[in-house]
Amino acid sequence: MYTIMQQELKKVAETIKVYYVQRSVSSMFFVNVVDHLVRNCQGLVLGQNEATKYIEELINICPSWLSIQGINGNRILKVDKTFNMQVVFETIEKGKSN
Repeated sequence: MYTIMQQELKKVAETIKVYYVQRSVSSMFFVNVVDHLVRNCQGLVLGQNEATKYIEELINICPSWLSIQGINGNRILKVDKTFNMQVVFETIEKGKSN
């Protein structure tokens, strides 16, 4: 049985993955991804603070897939689009870094 946090992290991860694929990019401004999650994360009602916390948690537990960089004072969220999402989901389930 998964915790609510694990279920929500999976939804956030899937929403991020789909957003990057739709945009055909591997990096975006962090704030744009947060705004997208607030508007479009199906089944979740997220505010900006919650969306930010979920992204930061995903960065912590799966840095091989999701990372953040600072460029010219802006936070850029990078996704490895070739990374297997099943590994991301399994990492969320285990709750440890990959």
